[in-house]
Amino acid sequence: YDTVLNHHVVTLAEVLHQAGYRTYLTGKWHLGKASDGLPTARGYDHAYSLADAGADNFEQKPIAGLYDKADWTEDGKPATLPTPFYSSTFIV
Repeated sequence: YDTVLNHHVVTLAEVLHQAGYRTYLTGKWHLGKASDGLPTARGYDHAYSLADAGADNFEQKPIAGLYDKADWTEDGKPATLPTPFYSSTFIV
């Protein structure tokens, strides 16, 4: 286990993308946060995702003090959460 989704693994999104499907992701992505490990680098056309575990449901911060800012990305770039924000409502 590499703690990230390594490049020896093909994602379902990569398979679908190669078959001509459009792929989207929103929500948690605890599979890597380096640029080549984000959803848009792994087959998703568009993605709004959270790379870190333990993020607050109402703000862009951790709940346990593990890091300074919850690492949300939009299409592979740093994202800012909308206001008001509640994670479950936003993801759905």
